[in-house]
Amino acid sequence: QTTSVGLATLRELARVPPSLSLLPDTAGMAAYIRGCTPPGSRVLVSGFLPELYYFADRGFAGGTPVFFGGHWSSVRDQELTIEKLRREFVPLAIVDPGFASSYDRVGAYLASAFEPAGMSSFGNPGAPEGGYHVLIRRGIESSSVDSRWNLPCVTGWTLPSPARS
Repeated sequence: QTTSVGLATLRELARVPPSLSLLPDTAGMAAYIRGCTPPGSRVLVSGFLPELYYFADRGFAGGTPVFFGGHWSSVRDQELTIEKLRREFVPLAIVDPGFASSYDRVGAYLASAFEPAGMSSFGNPGAPEGGYHVLIRRGIESSSVDSRWNLPCVTGWTLPSPARS
């Protein structure tokens, strides 16, 4: 038998997009991504936060849902990630300060294709000291500023046309 509390819980879990109240420490980051990137875009986020993409209602970028502990950091894995990043609609990356020490090639790609937009802990007590680096894809327009985190919201970006020979 289902109680009214059980029904309310089921309704809350079934909401699309899901309630951020179900995501304790990274709710601020998920809210920023959901509110400040266009639907259909992908984001690159370092660390082990696979649930973030679900709650932000955005896809993970580069074919890699998690970047942590040097997993998938071989030259081949990183080159595959970069290849996918070049083809995908990825307006935003959020990485911890030590990201490039384990993912040097992806870090170099981010440095060349993205620009720093700021730093934030997004209210997460477990965030790296000083916060996460927020990077915006070069050539993207900032449509507004998220008042809670003082970070840009992004719109308007298209993939470059393929070179013709």
